[in-house]
Amino acid sequence: MPLKFDATIKDLVKEHPTDWVQVVGLTHTGRVMIKSADVSVVSGDADSVALVDDPAPWICHWEFVAGPDPELPAKAGANNVLLTRRFGIGVQSVLVLLRRKADSPRVPNAWDVRPATGRGRTLVQWIVWRVWQSPAEPLLSGGLGTLLLALLTDDAQQQLPHVIARVRQRLEQELPEAERKDYWSRAFVLLGLRNTEQKAATLLQGVGNMEESTTYQAILRRGEAIGIQKGEAIGIQKGEAIGIQKGEAIGEVRGALQGERRMLVRLGENRLGSPSPQVMAALDDIADGSRLEALGARLFEVETWEDLLALP
Repeated sequence: MPLKFDATIKDLVKEHPTDWVQVVGLTHTGRVMIKSADVSVVSGDADSVALVDDPAPWICHWEFVAGPDPELPAKAGANNVLLTRRFGIGVQSVLVLLRRKADSPRVPNAWDVRPATGRGRTLVQWIVWRVWQSPAEPLLSGGLGTLLLALLTDDAQQQLPHVIARVRQRLEQELPEAERKDYWSRAFVLLGLRNTEQKAATLLQGVGNMEESTTYQAILRRGEAIGIQKGEAIGIQKGEAIGIQKGEAIGEVRGALQGERRMLVRLGENRLGSPSPQVMAALDDIADGSRLEALGARLFEVETWEDLLALP
């Protein structure tokens, strides 16, 4: 069954196939054009396929993997062989492993088929790209087609607000406003590969008109999303989280506000450093959830906590 990240990744490849060829170090001189990935004679569809129109044309074939798949080598090898047969030219396969669990069991660099008789042998080799091992910077400064994969790197996990700010800068500089919404919806899906949907929604709150995204709204309609709308973070005390979800009594309101304060401090520390006692006291005095939400939206517009809170 197709997974929710499939369409997101395939759309990025379809729109920017050249970026996906270059990001793994494959060189080319000709145009890169998406082709049908149908190899249904045996195994259905490869994930994405492009014709690289060099003087000696060749096919680039991608398989995208987010979880364990013991059959992956056989599937990728068979698709490589079938695509070679279909197009009649060389095929370079690339296995894109989006997170660690996709590498369990460890994915080999080739499909090695040895007949029981010992006569003949099929060896299909490919590139394995373990995205989490990539540094974030080359992806952040590279093509738009692979920009969002920076969100999946180990390098980005301790500085996600900063990485998201870099993504936002690129999108605002290089895409018209009408096209940015799709990218933020894709960012939401990809963030969900390494984070809870709640955390992904919180990280993207207020950027790219995410509130208009149907995917984002679907999450917010869930019971636990009441806390997300108010800036709730994962890791607050269980009693507070239950209070936010049910939205019932004074203690629940206090729990919601405390969760919002903690999320604001957690995100702000990555950009503005640790807040002073004066700042913490000012935050504790805020009893209006909408005020805390407004402060969160301004985090990337100021340079100090004092500027954020307009303290003397």
